[in-house]
Amino acid sequence: MRHNSARHGLGSLSRRGFAALAAGSAGALLLPAPRAAAADSFADLRARWTEALSGGAIDTGDPTYAVALDSLESKAQDYRSTLQTGTGRQVLWTDLPLGSSYPSGNVTASFSRLKTLALAYATPGTSYSGDAALADLVADGLEFMTSTIYTTTQTVYGNGWDWNIGAPMAMVDTAVLVYAALSSAQIAACCASLDHFDPDVTLGGVSTGANLADTSRIFIVRGALQNNSAKISEAATALATLFPYVTSGDGLYASGSYLFHNGRPYNGTYGLVFFGGIARMLNLLTSSPWAVTAPQVSNIFDSATTAISPFVHNGLMLDSVRGRAISRADEPDAADGSNAALILLNLAAAAAAGNPTRAAELRRIAKGWLQRNTAWPLQSKGDVAQIRLAKSVLDDSGISPAAEPVAHVQFPEMDRAVHRRPGWAYSIAMCSKRTAYYESINGENKHGWHTAEGMTQLYLDNDRTQYGEEFWNTVFAKKLPGTTVDLKDFVDSEGASDRSPAGWAGGAILQGTYGAVGLNLRGLRTTLNARKSWFCLDDCVVALGAGITSTDGRYINTVIENRKTTAALTVDGVVQPATAGWSAAFDQARWAHVEGVAGYAFPGGMKIGAYRTNETGSWSEVNSGGTTAVSTRQYVLLQRDHGTNPVGAGYAYILLPGFTAAQTAARSAAPTVTVLSNTADVQAIGHSGLGITMANFFNPGTAGPITVAQNAASVVMREQGGTLTVGVSDPTQALTTIDVTIARTGYVSAVPGPGVTVVSLAGGVTLRVDVGPARGATRTVTLSK
Repeated sequence: MRHNSARHGLGSLSRRGFAALAAGSAGALLLPAPRAAAADSFADLRARWTEALSGGAIDTGDPTYAVALDSLESKAQDYRSTLQTGTGRQVLWTDLPLGSSYPSGNVTASFSRLKTLALAYATPGTSYSGDAALADLVADGLEFMTSTIYTTTQTVYGNGWDWNIGAPMAMVDTAVLVYAALSSAQIAACCASLDHFDPDVTLGGVSTGANLADTSRIFIVRGALQNNSAKISEAATALATLFPYVTSGDGLYASGSYLFHNGRPYNGTYGLVFFGGIARMLNLLTSSPWAVTAPQVSNIFDSATTAISPFVHNGLMLDSVRGRAISRADEPDAADGSNAALILLNLAAAAAAGNPTRAAELRRIAKGWLQRNTAWPLQSKGDVAQIRLAKSVLDDSGISPAAEPVAHVQFPEMDRAVHRRPGWAYSIAMCSKRTAYYESINGENKHGWHTAEGMTQLYLDNDRTQYGEEFWNTVFAKKLPGTTVDLKDFVDSEGASDRSPAGWAGGAILQGTYGAVGLNLRGLRTTLNARKSWFCLDDCVVALGAGITSTDGRYINTVIENRKTTAALTVDGVVQPATAGWSAAFDQARWAHVEGVAGYAFPGGMKIGAYRTNETGSWSEVNSGGTTAVSTRQYVLLQRDHGTNPVGAGYAYILLPGFTAAQTAARSAAPTVTVLSNTADVQAIGHSGLGITMANFFNPGTAGPITVAQNAASVVMREQGGTLTVGVSDPTQALTTIDVTIARTGYVSAVPGPGVTVVSLAGGVTLRVDVGPARGATRTVTLSK
């Protein structure tokens, strides 16, 4: 079951445009809610869902709503003027032909345009508000659709999502919005058609995760339409099945990982559908006979800060968990980040009664994101309901916006890591036998070949449009930052369902703020093999590569940086030419610097290539639904060239986010980090100032004071004030125990965490770590002198 996107000219609300109930506004124009006065639970659900969709009683004189109201008015005017009426019509809109010879998306789009008209009727502030003639036209349109194409005898063609989710969701929402204008026969026809395509809420077990959240929503609204308690109860029961954490396959994990579509990390899109759908239905059913009270609903509220928050920086959703959405021109990182903020507000509303502390926390986080998301201001980008929900915190001076966190977080089930520091965040996307390299379906993300081969993205407070403004349609897709790549010419979408044969991907976390991350890279459909590590510290990230080997006869390189910028590039103190097309090789570069971005130090000197290029591309090249208009952006590229068929090649560089050129030169001359090992077996660093040693063991070995004698492992340690903290993980997720020896003496007591046994403190520290149940997570022990 594929969860499609709004690719076919849908109305003002797409499946990515979530909203919810919010407090009323003073001075609002109150429309008569259809049958709202009826004293029964079904009427209450219909009234509340109408409010949730339309925004309810807003202050139409508030200029914050002006753009959204104008947009809704304009779309409604267009759709009404082109709507086909009369008994001889074959379609509702001539540009949306219906039938098996045409895209199934036209069915969804037709219902969605009806929904836009219904919203214009139900929303205060448009010229169509309360227009009974318009409501009758919408009702007539629903009758046409359920008697000609979305019928009880229609055979599914095209994309099943349109028939099972897209069309029925728009249909039932439309019916609720114009409920007073519908006859009982028209309501019955809508419900009968829905029952034909969606006979049960799980679609015979096919609908899971985000899709099940959507079908549950459809069933609840369908039940409210026809006063059918059984349908609502069926959906409420299905919602509760989404609350427990999964331990394998697709779904939400306790770590915050969210996998969907057969092993794709999808927190930033399908994960939002999952959380958003659940939150809205929890709110809708509150205080009703069908209220969802399963104890494990707390998992949903807890996961807001483990599965959503780590991936949003200044209101931007990190691309590493957005899947094929990165190829959508109309859905940049800022749009998904805005959606995430609204979902947190919905979750806060749902959690308020049972967990007011968590609700307050979510509101603070959401307010911070909304304020800092300058690339997607809801006042000009959002719909009425979204703006009203956002205003519930933005206009509340009693809610203090949360600052960006300082933390290091890893997600073992989906091969992702995020390192966050004041002013910047760093995302690492990896692949293994547990996850697919990337996803490309429906003609989307056709050039995503290397997006999980160690792709790193540096998000800066002072550069909030780096990846959201013409990046994915212009960047050279074979040279993404952080990756070690074979320059093979792939065809569109090649290998999108492949998985790496290697299992080593992940790392260990130290005190929640530092981390070792590593990857045994097996290149997509190539012989390329490389061992890659990132050691994430206070003000820098140390990147090591070793064992880089290939036999395909093609060029191999490691991309240190590929930044969309026209800023000055300096190498070893010399400002380089700013002309596009410039390039140079530096045999023993000690450091480089991109103004306003970062410094890059090369311990001991390293041969690099530097380039300033104008890259040109269109959205249609990466997404079949994209525009053919061509854009050009300038990039600064730094790379380590490994040549053709390298054997055991390597690299080492230190990323210094936000450093000036002078600071970079000083750090290069007096490094705070020592590379202890950089081989195909062990990669390790030490930081004497922090007392930190980190090591990734792809095979048994010794690095500094740490020895792993028999297995692979990631080990981190910190000596501080007579205390030694050690963290151990199994990035292969295939081991039972790991024995670790630390060459340190004088420790006499220990506080071991779960799964850690202190075997001996005599003559050194010997640990046995039970990693089997940890599933790649870090086991920790603290020792004292």
